[in-house]
Amino acid sequence: FIADYEISFPHKYRLIPCIIRMIRNHELRILFWFRIYQIGSKFVRMFVMPILRHYRRKYGIELPYNQSLTPDYVGGVRLIHPWCITVNANAVLGNSVTLSKGCTIGEIRQGKKAGFPKIGNNVTLYANSTVCGNITVGDNSEIAAGAFVNFDVPPNSIVIGNPGVVHAK
Repeated sequence: FIADYEISFPHKYRLIPCIIRMIRNHELRILFWFRIYQIGSKFVRMFVMPILRHYRRKYGIELPYNQSLTPDYVGGVRLIHPWCITVNANAVLGNSVTLSKGCTIGEIRQGKKAGFPKIGNNVTLYANSTVCGNITVGDNSEIAAGAFVNFDVPPNSIVIGNPGVVHAK
């Protein structure tokens, strides 16, 4: 959670300012309870799950509770204005991934692109963007608002439009 906090706020983590920000920002509360669920025992999860379900209903946040959002957890995840964000449970997210309102990271079940996405480090998905299928989004890339991506994205690039078009940064 501290890595998630430090991505969202450039200040060094301190307990009292963090608590104040958690009271004001639902995105921090969601990430806090999400991380508590991930590291908690069965007993702790029993109490945290109703809180996560509440946030799922109230804000439409669908995060994969049963696994870590970052496989080799170094950085964190940043939620910007988190409403209606969906992340497939099988998707692999790198470090320092930023998710904006309405973005979807989904799975395709049939065809050539069947599978789930692998998102690299320092990737930003802007509002209402969709990434789906067995693809890889390279490090330091950006997916523009409203873009639909079902193809591999090279590192250090920007994808704009529906269907998506890759541009160099």
